[in-house]
Amino acid sequence: MANEVNTDFKDIHELLMKSNEENNEITKDEPMSNFNEALEQDEAIDFLAYNEFSEIEDDIEKISDLRYRKEYTQEIQPTVKKVQFGTLIEITKQNFIQEVKRAPKDVYVILHLFQDYIVHCRLIDECLISLAKKFINHKFVKIQATRFLSNFHDSDCPAIIIYKNSKVVHEMIACTSLLGGNCISEGSIEWVFAQKNIWETELEKNPADLGDKTPKTPERRSSFQGDSSEYRGFSSRLKRKCT
Repeated sequence: MANEVNTDFKDIHELLMKSNEENNEITKDEPMSNFNEALEQDEAIDFLAYNEFSEIEDDIEKISDLRYRKEYTQEIQPTVKKVQFGTLIEITKQNFIQEVKRAPKDVYVILHLFQDYIVHCRLIDECLISLAKKFINHKFVKIQATRFLSNFHDSDCPAIIIYKNSKVVHEMIACTSLLGGNCISEGSIEWVFAQKNIWETELEKNPADLGDKTPKTPERRSSFQGDSSEYRGFSSRLKRKCT
């Protein structure tokens, strides 16, 4: 009888031990889950019990590598997303909205309104080509003035209109003198644009001042005159034409 009791007790004890082992068994998925959660708080190693850590020791290096890649990607992401251009392109009235008004967010669009026969317009084009390669995050475009606004006066050329987020932020009409007169250069344009916070420059002085001692006349408004019912200043006309 005693043997039967002992046998029963032994069976019960074995069942209890087996049940306890099953309840305390730690699967690999559990410590991995704990590790991933603690990883976000930089407490992975301290958080895990030794027996949990040993279960996933082989995977920690892989997880750490993935985390490094994630941090690196987040660090360079703004640079990667920043749009680059690098050229001066000629646009048409038909694609003006697409090229200028719908330019990427926070990108400055430098629009040159020109006439081919005007020497200073050609000179500015050459300078803008070089500047486009230097300031690659700015968009440089040009359009023949009368192809954009039929009544635009040649005397208002060259003209530079600068857009950001589809809005005009600067107007430089008949800007030959402003940009350096007969001493217009890549440097003189870079200097003037830097003073308007279009970009930053390492130039300490305006290069045009070294060769041209004539006083710079201020930029002026367009002399365009049209039917007042259709035109109320240069900016208004541009806005109406581009919406």
